[in-house]
Amino acid sequence: DIDFSNSTVYISSAKQLRQLAKQLNEWEANVQYDKIEGYKFVQTADIDLAGEDWIPIKKLYSPYDGGGFQIKNMRIRENEYGSFIVDARADIKNVRIVDCDIEALTANGIAFMFTGSTMDNCFVSGSISGTVNELSSVGGLISGTLEGTGGAVPRITNCTSAARLKGVYCGGIAAIINNSAIIENCCFTGSIQAYVAGGIACDTYTPLGTEGTVIISDCYVAADISLLENSVWPEDFSRGGAIIDSIGSDIQINNCTVFDSYVDAKGTSDGVL
Repeated sequence: DIDFSNSTVYISSAKQLRQLAKQLNEWEANVQYDKIEGYKFVQTADIDLAGEDWIPIKKLYSPYDGGGFQIKNMRIRENEYGSFIVDARADIKNVRIVDCDIEALTANGIAFMFTGSTMDNCFVSGSISGTVNELSSVGGLISGTLEGTGGAVPRITNCTSAARLKGVYCGGIAAIINNSAIIENCCFTGSIQAYVAGGIACDTYTPLGTEGTVIISDCYVAADISLLENSVWPEDFSRGGAIIDSIGSDIQINNCTVFDSYVDAKGTSDGVL
């Protein structure tokens, strides 16, 4: 069984990973947020989740180090959040999600919402699909980002997604960036089928009365991006860009490469690059 008696908690099996999720979710359900902080979670072996659907960790307030080991065959069928972690407010590094199979309203390889922390050296492959709904956002790693306490800017560095994405809003690394974020040295080599798509990020959003800066640097895209036929929204709704589609924040794109990528436009293709 998993041992919570020390501040560093080691995870080496599917059983222990499910126990981790169950315990954190119980504390979250009982509003015992003090109990889900103060740990460091360290994965020490490859883990195969085949045979039982994954129930997402609802809140991660302590850092998770995957150690470069795999989490294989993560299957999720959820009405709302298809995520390894729903609400991540701690650093995540060295996580490798391999051959996932995810279907949900909002779907992603690692986190639905990533807030004010650093995600480094993570990898995702497999199939990630969102429900065809105007609220659906699908990300290769993350569905959305938020600034943390005191304006802490989320950072996604040295990460790769080779996943096959399908949904309404799809981003190869992150779907929706709220206010500010830094994405650097990341790579998307998968594929996208979406109404609105971006090879690194789909959209940026800055609420009225706030400011934000998004920096995308040293990123690489080599992916097929197909815009779906649109029978629900206005004819000009479908759009895409090889790096990013819509720009709602101040954005800086530095030293990024698009190689052998294809944006197949069923609507418009007016995104950046």
